[in-house]
Amino acid sequence: MTIRDSGPIDMTEAVWQASREGRIRAGFFPFLWSEPYFKRIGQKNWKFRLGQEGLFDELTHKEIMGFHFQDSKLNPDFQIESGPLSGNTILIDNTGLRHE
Repeated sequence: MTIRDSGPIDMTEAVWQASREGRIRAGFFPFLWSEPYFKRIGQKNWKFRLGQEGLFDELTHKEIMGFHFQDSKLNPDFQIESGPLSGNTILIDNTGLRHE
């Protein structure tokens, strides 16, 4: 198993890598996503909409269970809009969280 230059890998990434190498068999269901997931599939930009109906991927319009901000929370450029919620929806992308 290899380790990323940027530090230790998470369990999902370790399982994904072992599965790709044929050492184990694993099923991946895109219900709980993270930045490493998007890096693995080569998607640089991602966008979600969180509202009363749930959390949806803006590109596929599919509902997902959750998103783990594994890398964004360490990025000083990732902005979280403060203040009272002005609308019923929050837009989430690789630059931050904003009220809509």
